[in-house]
Amino acid sequence: MVLDWAVGNQSVTCEVARRRGNYACLSNNSSCNDTDNGYRCYCEKGFDGNPYLLEGCQDINECDGLAHNCISKDNCRNTKGSFECFCKNGYSGKGTKEAGCQKKILLTLVLTTAGFLALFVGMSTTYLVYQKRKLMKLKEQFFRQNGGVILQQQLSVREGSSQRRAQIFTAEELKKATKNYDESLIVGKGGYAKVSDFGASRLVPVGHAEITTIVQGTLGYLDPEYMQTSQLTDKSDVYSFGVVLVELLTGEKAVSFDRPEEKRSLSVHFLSSFKEGCLFQVLESGLLNEENKEEVMEVAVLASKCLRLEGEERPSMKEVAMELEGIRKMNKHPWGSSNSERNLEESEYLLHDKSGTYEHGDSSNNHRNTRYDSIRDHVLIPLDSGR
Repeated sequence: MVLDWAVGNQSVTCEVARRRGNYACLSNNSSCNDTDNGYRCYCEKGFDGNPYLLEGCQDINECDGLAHNCISKDNCRNTKGSFECFCKNGYSGKGTKEAGCQKKILLTLVLTTAGFLALFVGMSTTYLVYQKRKLMKLKEQFFRQNGGVILQQQLSVREGSSQRRAQIFTAEELKKATKNYDESLIVGKGGYAKVSDFGASRLVPVGHAEITTIVQGTLGYLDPEYMQTSQLTDKSDVYSFGVVLVELLTGEKAVSFDRPEEKRSLSVHFLSSFKEGCLFQVLESGLLNEENKEEVMEVAVLASKCLRLEGEERPSMKEVAMELEGIRKMNKHPWGSSNSERNLEESEYLLHDKSGTYEHGDSSNNHRNTRYDSIRDHVLIPLDSGR
């Protein structure tokens, strides 16, 4: 026989009984369920007893029975309505049957190992920092012993001076600029005419020319005469240096197949723009300003002289060096402006000269005889070791 009983009747539910004030579930740890015939009280989980009495539902000690999942009764701690597992002194862990407990000696070993590792890392870092500082002091010592302080003084610029200061690059900066000394960035290959090496340099006695059977060198820097005659002269590197000057002025490569066909050769494009009076349009953006306009024009005129098709019409490297030195000191001397005006007059003459051409082609005797050359007006200082 099954007895089904409840408090109240079908119309009385837990909520109705609470509102009426005759709620039968008196225990603090009890709850109520609605049934078909009324409602029924029961003790909440973790409690047991009579829910209809005020103190009827009492806490169950799960640790005394099998209602816990601790390792043992000794690893169980009863709490109100529940329990918790723990590990005894000398052990670590959660104390459950799944996780268990481990002796603290393992934890101590791990902590000790971690401590030694941290100490080793710290000592290693301190040693490396010490060695780095020692190396920096050694570099500074060598820098001073080899005249580095004097070099810095010579390169420094007085306040208010318009002269540009040469920059000393560090090894890290050079690595970054050369992509860690990437061999693909080497300009030409060869040896021995100090200004630059474009793969065509040879050790040639003074007053002699070198004839080769195979034309070699870096494309874009080669002397047009050398391309035609395979003969290297003391003016061959002057042409190559002129290309370098144009690269500095324009910020472009000597040869680029990414440019239109008429602009692939930088020297041809530069001379064409120079002749047509469009020089400022090919200069690198941000290079030209009101203060250096005359100096830039001077360098452009010098570059055009170095790029002349016939080697005899080009200046020597001694004259080029003197011209650059004169441009550098232009603003330092009272006669600098007159020198600048004379060269600007020459540049205007070159720009409006219709008898000659700067393009790679024929160069007439009239072109060689009538062209005005300001470099030859300078008083040359004898430099026996230079070209």
